[in-house]
Amino acid sequence: RKIISNESINILIDVGANVGKYAKNIAELGFQGKIYSIEPLEKPFEKLLINSKNYNNWIVLPRMAVGNNDGEIKINVSKNIDSSSILDILDNHVKAAPNSEYFSSEKVEIKKLDTVFKKINDIDPVVFLKIDVQGYEEEVIRGATELLRFTRVIQLELSLVPLYKGQKLYREIIDLMEKYDYRLFSIIPGFSNEETGELLQFDGIFIKC
Repeated sequence: RKIISNESINILIDVGANVGKYAKNIAELGFQGKIYSIEPLEKPFEKLLINSKNYNNWIVLPRMAVGNNDGEIKINVSKNIDSSSILDILDNHVKAAPNSEYFSSEKVEIKKLDTVFKKINDIDPVVFLKIDVQGYEEEVIRGATELLRFTRVIQLELSLVPLYKGQKLYREIIDLMEKYDYRLFSIIPGFSNEETGELLQFDGIFIKC
């Protein structure tokens, strides 16, 4: 709430919205700007539509994945849904959270954020971009270079250890964000190994320099 207020945010883009818990929390904080949710998986998408229907400022975009190209892609679906990813999951992830194991896949349309938001019609848009894509963060950012011109704050998941094949770890993502003139502003602890207590993922909040 403090960040949204202090940075004069008037648009929230929720990439990897799942059933809409994040967007709903923001709406219930009293956010009056537009909320755009993007979710690729069929079952969460259906629940997302239901959860958003009572909010006039909450817009659910057509079901799609987001990356650095426009086309079609396969998403691996995990038993817990939350760990689903375009990338292959690694054994140490499944060991830390057995319900993260993949059991199926879905083919979906994939688009760049720059394609989705080719034209922002709002006057003086100030965007808060939340990204939860399980290891695919770099591709989403690289497909949003035009949108970043209007983006003041970015929240995305960072991994301390490899959890998905080919993903970039936290140091590389922080370097990437600095390349686009964002600085790490705050962190939120996330996924941990329940047996050892090791922190595996955290959310980083970045603000435009």
